Amino acid sequence: MLKQGVLPMSSYSPEISTYNILLIEDNPADARLFMEFTKDFNIISCRTTWKQNLKDGMQEIDKQDFDLVLLDLSLPDSNGIDTARKVLSLHLDLPVLVFTGLNDEEIAHQLVAAGVQDYLVKDALNEKILEKTIRYSIDRHSLLENLRHAQAKLQDFNDTLEKKIEIRTRQLQDAQQRLIRQEKLATLGKLAGFLSHELRNPLATINNSVYFLNLVIKEKDNKIGKHLNIIKDEIERAKAFINNLLDFSKVKTITLGRAKLDELIIECLSCVQMPKSIEVCTDFMDRCHEVRMDEVQISQVLHNLLINAIQAMPDGGKLMICTNCTEQYIIVQVEDTGVGIAPDHLNKVFEPLFTTKAKGFGLGLSLSKEIVEMHEGILEVESRIGQGSCFTLKLPRHR
Repeated sequence: MLKQGVLPMSSYSPEISTYNILLIEDNPADARLFMEFTKDFNIISCRTTWKQNLKDGMQEIDKQDFDLVLLDLSLPDSNGIDTARKVLSLHLDLPVLVFTGLNDEEIAHQLVAAGVQDYLVKDALNEKILEKTIRYSIDRHSLLENLRHAQAKLQDFNDTLEKKIEIRTRQLQDAQQRLIRQEKLATLGKLAGFLSHELRNPLATINNSVYFLNLVIKEKDNKIGKHLNIIKDEIERAKAFINNLLDFSKVKTITLGRAKLDELIIECLSCVQMPKSIEVCTDFMDRCHEVRMDEVQISQVLHNLLINAIQAMPDGGKLMICTNCTEQYIIVQVEDTGVGIAPDHLNKVFEPLFTTKAKGFGLGLSLSKEIVEMHEGILEVESRIGQGSCFTLKLPRHR
């Protein structure tokens, strides 16, 4: 009597291929018929394990490697197309051949669409058809697996190639931007000499006029005196900008003195034209520490940060300036609620001549960072698109 388990092996020869087959069939007579057919195989040899229900068959798949599953659709614990789908869903890498008494072309199409290799009707079966179908099913599945592996490797290669192209494209774009900046630098060098001559002369005339007004107006009210001082300060700032324009890429010296940052901030705020749509908030630490710094150059840094914040809020917003300190640094934060800076621009905002503005050479932040670093300080930025930016200036407390 035929029992579940490993069935007698069909004829074996070292010249032919031997396949490990799992037969899931509840009918012993059909299992015996299968064994009779395999005895007469000429090209392949089969080592068959027989199970009478789907549960035992699935457990057997987990225990050993099979080359093919020969599956009946009508089992005690599963019936119909779902029987094949259950096997395929857990073991897609294993070829499944349906072995059934149902001769239904529609079911056959559905099974093949689900991933079954072929559909055999028991009543129309003989040893030649069975041998050829088993061999072709295994070979076809092997070819499909090889194709899938090749496609996966091709996809990996394409992904790697795309990443390399993306990296290379960024490198070329960066190189192009550097070349553009170098060309702008060369142009700027020629322009700087012209600007030096054309701007310094009128600035000198304005400065002389302020000096003359101070002489002839003996009694000046506070408003006139204040505005004359503003004009003088702005002349000095313009002259400093011209000098920076001429040699911003060179190492400059700083003249250190002692000054209070909050007083310097208030002075800078009074010198910028603040739109009415921008609310200015200040939060200075209770005790303002004096810092050793070049007052003129740090004033230029603060002025640049304030101008950047104002330009970032064309529709208005809130400008917050606060100071605090740590053991190592005196810190100034200039925060706006403006348009923000794109993430891919954050690491470039301090580069000379880098700008996203339609006008301007992009010198302000580059010069500011250079000045701060000459003070052994730090200038950094955090930003989110649509939420605003925060520039943090850190100057050492002890020098």
